[in-house]
Amino acid sequence: MDTNQFTWVKTHKDIVEWLKTKRNNQNDIIALLVDIGVKGIQDKDEQGNPFLLQEIDPFTFFSNIHKYSEKNTIMLQEIAKRINSNPLPTDVLGVPTANPINARLFPIKPNRINREIERLWDFFFKALDDRIEDDDFEDILKIENIGKVKLTEILFYINPERYICINGPTIPYLKDVLGISPEFDSYSGYINVMNIIRDKTKDPFYKISHDAWLYKNDNSNYWIFQANLKLYDLVGALNKLSSIPWSVRAHKESIKKGDKIII
Repeated sequence: MDTNQFTWVKTHKDIVEWLKTKRNNQNDIIALLVDIGVKGIQDKDEQGNPFLLQEIDPFTFFSNIHKYSEKNTIMLQEIAKRINSNPLPTDVLGVPTANPINARLFPIKPNRINREIERLWDFFFKALDDRIEDDDFEDILKIENIGKVKLTEILFYINPERYICINGPTIPYLKDVLGISPEFDSYSGYINVMNIIRDKTKDPFYKISHDAWLYKNDNSNYWIFQANLKLYDLVGALNKLSSIPWSVRAHKESIKKGDKIII
């Protein structure tokens, strides 16, 4: 494997070590995002007025870094400089881009009534110590902005050697190339999928994630679907579901597996 690829893995590890010291100094995390030019790191009050976040969790930090598909490497480089992480990363191959709509993993302040941010911090440390249980996994899925796909992506952010993201690109790759069904309903089910992957290939999960992206983008077309938000809770579906059923009237025969969908 090319040593000039996947340089971000070391940077992510160093960021995790830095974040581990910031649970009681979350303003430092927010200030770093502001300092490197991340936009949209906002909360809202009861009237819907936006204001700068005053508390944050580690996963939301990573999601906000990786919501810039064309600037992710630059963002990581700027963070690496500020936390004295060397060498500087030169790529983000295999890193899933976060959806800006749900880069903040917890509800707005008036809706935070059940320790959502504290639960995310607890989950972060359990993930690092390999102490996650099915109940922990199920508990995090109850937080408003988190679905199974998102949960595997954020675990991948903090430890891409331990966890794999099971998302839009990796699902068809695992099915078609490795012959693996990536379905799971619990943490133990997720672990089982990863064990099966390891039995099939010795490639690290971050390489599989990149290979899946290449596979998905090979000879794919783009299709535009329209949704009426008054009739269908699209944002909720994207957050909670691993796949979304959609009625297609035109060009049904031309759409093929691996094509890109713009909603």
